[in-house]
Amino acid sequence: MERKLSMIDSDKIEFIPVDSLQKIFMKKDPLMCKKLQKIEGFLHWGYNYYNSQYSIRKIGPYRVTDADDAFPSGDSFLVYPGEDGNAVESLRLLVLEEGFEDCRALKLLEQYKGKKYVHNLVNQIAGMNITFEKYPVESEFFENLRARINKELDEI
Repeated sequence: MERKLSMIDSDKIEFIPVDSLQKIFMKKDPLMCKKLQKIEGFLHWGYNYYNSQYSIRKIGPYRVTDADDAFPSGDSFLVYPGEDGNAVESLRLLVLEEGFEDCRALKLLEQYKGKKYVHNLVNQIAGMNITFEKYPVESEFFENLRARINKELDEI
């Protein structure tokens, strides 16, 4: 059975396979497709789910990162438990934060240049029309895009 994650679209609920989203998340940019596909919201279901699938048993998140092979590694939590009881940020959380920052920069540029301009700019730098099935995965794309967005914002 294929696991699916629902995301809200402007007109309806779309179901997008977890594996497609996992590729986007792990390649830094959970929000690029949000911006281009006009998705109204974003949900990461697992902040600190330190259990096997269906909560049958507790897992040690430092040793078991996939809820006993139930989900892509790291998908069930954004933080690790710290010795002092405070949350310890995961790399996934830090990368997610970068994605939110990128989204804010895209929205700011859109205020000045328009949605179509930003959409075309992203696709131009990507060298393709970005979809959930087809998107750049190289870190250079994200670095180049952010540098270009920053340059354009500096010129305003």
